[in-house]
Amino acid sequence: MTIVTHGYNSDANSWVTALADYIPQYYSFQGTNFTTYKITLTTDGVNYFYQWQRTNGSPPLVADSGEIIVKLDWSQMAGGTAPYDVSTYTVAQVAN
Repeated sequence: MTIVTHGYNSDANSWVTALADYIPQYYSFQGTNFTTYKITLTTDGVNYFYQWQRTNGSPPLVADSGEIIVKLDWSQMAGGTAPYDVSTYTVAQVAN
C-alpha cells in the first residue's frame, strides 16, 4: 500500500493525483493491475468524517500486483479558518 497526501494549504487534486497515477508506471512496479482509492477527511469543527471511493483500477482481490494506492485528501482542514484549520498531527491521528 502506498499513501500519498498533500501538505498544509493544498489539496489532492494536483500533484498528489499526478504522483498516484505515475506509481504503476515505475520501472519496478510488480504486475499490471492495481487499485486507487481517494479518502477525503473533513470536520464540522467537533467531529471528523471520512469518505472513500475507488477512483481507478481493479478491485484489490483481482489486482495481480496487490498494490493499493491511496490519495489522502484533507484539504477542507488544511489552512481554513478556525475551527477548520487542523494540524497535520491531528490529521495523522484521524487518518490512522
